[in-house]
Amino acid sequence: MAMDNGNGNGMSSFEQRWLEGPALAQPGFAQPPVEFEAEPPRSAIPKVVGILMIVFSSLGLLWSVVTLLQAMAAAGHGGGAGGVLLVFMLVDLCIGFLHLTAGLRAISYKQSAIGLAMAYGWIKIVMTMAWLLIMYGLLGRTGGGDGAVIGIVFLIFAIIMLAWPIVVLSLMSRPAARASCVNF
Repeated sequence: MAMDNGNGNGMSSFEQRWLEGPALAQPGFAQPPVEFEAEPPRSAIPKVVGILMIVFSSLGLLWSVVTLLQAMAAAGHGGGAGGVLLVFMLVDLCIGFLHLTAGLRAISYKQSAIGLAMAYGWIKIVMTMAWLLIMYGLLGRTGGGDGAVIGIVFLIFAIIMLAWPIVVLSLMSRPAARASCVNF
């Protein structure tokens, strides 16, 4: 039978302490609330750009392998542009692996992601411009009077091919993206 401790609830002091818990029943065990210093949220730019880099690099690597096989076949048949295309596709394959590596590092917020993404962007821009100039020169010699049409097609192609590297350069060079990539 429980003895009333005088508080009017019909419980002994032991039962009262047991229900309240040790921190409330024994003031010596009370802990002050723990305050954590809130970290500022990371920017989502590296993760989003990294995911898109993985998707685009996978498609680019697939395209490079198919085009490389075609270039090897053209070079084997003695095609003049086949050798140039073969060299460009080998370089493009290396750029594709750089692109994929930068994307994988970016989704993990690795420090090297910024440098790899910048290297990819600038190398891809230079490579695309060189490819456009060389192919325009090759097609311009054999194209005849269709130079204006070839020029317009190459201009549209340049805009499409240069858009993604420019987006990568502009987003990954932002201070928020640089501050977010701190993992080793």
